[in-house]
Order: sequence, then structure tokens, then C-alpha cells
Amino acid sequence: MKILFLTRVYPPIVGGLENQSFNLINNLKKINKETFTIINTKGKKNLPFFIPCSFFKALYLIWKNKITRLHLSDGVLAFEGFLIKKLTGIETAITIHGLDITYKNWFYQRTVPYFIKNLDKIICVSSYTKKQCIDRAIPENKITVVPNGVNCNQFILTEPKEILREKLSKKLNIELAGKKILLTTGRLVKKKGVEWFVSNVMTRLGENYIYLVSGDGKEKQNIENAVENNNLTQRVFLLGKTDFEVLKLLYNSADLFVMPNIRIEGDMEGFGIVAIEAGSCGLAVIASAIEGIKDVVINGGSTTLGPRKILGNLTMDSNSELVVTGPLHITGDFIMDSNTEIFLDESFGSVGTAIFVEGVVQFNSNAAVYGTSAMPRGHLLIVSTSSSSQAILVDGNGELEAALYAVNGSLVINSNGEVTAIIGKGVTLNSNAEINFDFGLILHVFSSSGGTGGYVVTNWREQ
Repeated sequence: MKILFLTRVYPPIVGGLENQSFNLINNLKKINKETFTIINTKGKKNLPFFIPCSFFKALYLIWKNKITRLHLSDGVLAFEGFLIKKLTGIETAITIHGLDITYKNWFYQRTVPYFIKNLDKIICVSSYTKKQCIDRAIPENKITVVPNGVNCNQFILTEPKEILREKLSKKLNIELAGKKILLTTGRLVKKKGVEWFVSNVMTRLGENYIYLVSGDGKEKQNIENAVENNNLTQRVFLLGKTDFEVLKLLYNSADLFVMPNIRIEGDMEGFGIVAIEAGSCGLAVIASAIEGIKDVVINGGSTTLGPRKILGNLTMDSNSELVVTGPLHITGDFIMDSNTEIFLDESFGSVGTAIFVEGVVQFNSNAAVYGTSAMPRGHLLIVSTSSSSQAILVDGNGELEAALYAVNGSLVINSNGEVTAIIGKGVTLNSNAEINFDFGLILHVFSSSGGTGGYVVTNWREQ
């Protein structure tokens, strides 16, 4: 595949968009030799020069190398991509992050969404970003949500936490022994909520809690004022921009990562990749349940969940495991990547519980769902209320000991997929798909809890 990446954000400039462009391009180059690039390494000040030059360079590269795909790094390049597509007919995709669709400017909002919706594919980094695109009349059938990711091994340090904390203490010249360390990283802008956290949370915590803030930005002075006004100069430390080695020490030494974002009109948080970076080091994360931050990722390993309402998507990364301990209500999509497993907690015995999904449900290759080992078995009821033609999709070799119910849409089971029971407005079974009905489902009971108490659904049937 011949693909051209056009990006205005790239290292050595520091930032989330820059890192995303760098990792996307360089990892694709490893598997696709015919990857071409036009990149801006000099930041925003170079854009008046970069944009016209990159336009003509793109036309030349597409013509010379017969390139068939164009990818744009963000919404700011939508107009340029629109013109390139018009002149060459090249299939064009764009990644939308957040502010590049919500930027509060009358002219921007009248033009950029129009150019975006006339491209071939829109890749959103979160379900909230997708919603912002749909709200601006961008067709939903063109949009795919692909959350940002990180290389987990890039941040992990294997030395004991005590030793890492000593190293960090020496580098920062801050006494950390016996302290509870709260950490925030990222640009210091108002939406990050650091000033709010200093004024409203740090003032209520004990003296042994300290707050380390890595990053710089235009909100720094307001944060410093809040620290001074609340007499927190010995407990809140603004570290400025930190190098990668210090960043790794911070992630591996802290007790809690804090992402206290607040709503700022016209400036949304598209995803919040720093929370994923922190989590990759085993650091507990507490974050505001707003905007793109609400998308949940269960990364490799075992996690228990339920009962719980999840505002946004629930995505299980490859080779991860989830034990369901109560009903789940997911307001976005539910995606199980390849080689993931869900187990209904054994405490349910011969009863089951439900996962209600307002978006689509997708089981990728070799995904598996297991009931309990009791006789008769307890099963999961997985419900999608989406009206999509693939409201529930079971990809090849999926093995699902569960009842699947597409209330308003259709259900598709691809080759070699196995399911216990299915109900949908439309059902498609492709080659070698199997329905292995468990007669225990005829009198099955679905409960809110495997233990005592809670509510019980004693009967269910299709209306």
C-alpha cells in the first residue's frame, strides 16, 4: 500500500499530537515499506511556510509515486487535504483529536467541519470526539473510533519503588521520604484543572500529601498564585518541562496520577494519553469523567468490573482478561480485541448478569466469553441497543458462552464463530458459524449480584 502521511505536528516539538504522529508513522514504516511523509518539525511558527510548500510537495509525490492513500494528522489540515483530494482523487483519511473540531472561532466552525465531512474517512481518538463530529453534520458512517495507545514497555522501570523514589528525590531536590505523591503531567492550560485541584483539593489533604506537576504553559502563573495564596509552597511543586528519564521516574515513583480536567468551552480533552502512560507503569489513575477522558481501556492482564456504569467506550486490548462481578451499562461501544477473555464471576453460580451497551458490540478474532462452571451454567446476557447493521459483530473464531441480543439492529457471526444464543432484528451467519444453545437458558435468571441482595430478573423474552 502506498500511503502519504501529512503532518504539521512532529518532534522535536513536545506534545501529545507530536508523539502520536511520530509513533503512527514510524510503526507503520516497519510493516509498510511504501510509506511517504511530509512533516513539519519546526512547530506553529513554521506553518505559514509549511502549509503551501507541503501542498505542492504532496501533489508531486502523489503523481511521481502513484500514491493511493493520504492521511492527515489533524483537523487543521482538512482544507489542504480537501484540495489535494479534489485535484488527485486520492483516498483521504484524517485523524480528529478534540480541539481541532471544537475550536471556538466562527469562521473555523463554518469551514473546517465542511472540509472534514468531504474526506473519505474520519478517525476519532475517542467517542466524545466522534460525538463532536456528528454534532457538526459529519456523517457517522465515515467515522471510526481508534483510541490512542502507548508502548507500555517504554515507560516501565523495574527497580524497587523505594530506590526509584530516592533517585527522583535527588534529581528534583525535594524530600519525598514518607510522602504520598500525587502526580500530574501535561501542558499547563486551564482545561487541565491544575489550579482548581490546588485550590480545592490540596487544601483539604493532610501534610504528608505532595503534588508534583510536570509541564509548562500559559496557566503557570495562575497556578503559582494559587500555591502561594493557599500556603502550599512546601507541598505543591511545579517542575516545568521534564526530560524523558525524569518522566519515567515520576510515573514509577508516584502513588496516584491525577487528571483533574475541567470543562472549558471550545477547548475539550480529546483523549488524555498521559493517563494511559501512567497506567502502563501500574500507577493508579483518578481522572475527571468528562469528554474524551471517559473512554476506558482495559490493558493486558486481569481486571474485575461491575456493577458499574461506564460513560463512553469500553475497549479491551489484546490478551487482556475481564471478570464480570455485576451488571455493566456502557454508554458507548464495547470492543473486545483479539485473544481477549471475559469470565462471569463464579459467585453467580447458575444465574447470570447483563452487559447493556448503547453503541455497537464487537468481538474480534479469538475473543472468548465464558459462563460459570456451575450446573446448570450461569451466562452473560450482552445487549446492544444500536440500530447498526452490525450492532453485534462476532469475528472469526470467537467462542461466546453468552446470549447476544441486538434490540434495534442486526447481529453478524463470521466464520467459525460460536455463540450460545442470539436474538436480533436481523441475523447473518457466515461460513461454519455455530449456535450451541444451552437449554438452561429457558429458565435462566439474571441477577445484579453473585452474592446476597440486589435485584433479580426472573424472566425475559423477546417482545
